[in-house]
Amino acid sequence: MADFGHTRVLGNWNPLIFAESYIRLKFPLVVRNLLGDYEAKWLTVRKPEAERERIRAVSEFHTDSKRDENFVIWSNVYPTEIKLKNGSLMTVTDGDVVLVDNLEVLHRRPSVPVEIDRWFARVAPLKMGTYTEYFKDAP
Repeated sequence: MADFGHTRVLGNWNPLIFAESYIRLKFPLVVRNLLGDYEAKWLTVRKPEAERERIRAVSEFHTDSKRDENFVIWSNVYPTEIKLKNGSLMTVTDGDVVLVDNLEVLHRRPSVPVEIDRWFARVAPLKMGTYTEYFKDAP
């Protein structure tokens, strides 16, 4: 049975190809291998160009909409910064796949130099169930 509570690093992933279609296909499978069966309503994959445009939008620590109790995130470099309840930052390294309890921690996009190609992927919200292969893009 999958455990979707408690923010933690599930594992590390370094895709063979940095292409949106490849990451969109493989990331949900990586999550399944690390976490077990789950259902998720949507998948987000952001290419480096889209990541550069989001700099100001998510530079402060925050939680996402309360409708998403948890989600799994990944980035190839400059991982999302996660602040624990005690105020300390969680140690996350490049390529880590992280289960985030949205009710337990705050997170933000790190400051990334413009010349860095940062890829980002996320599946949410999670619940126990049969793995679903197809996702809608996030709103």
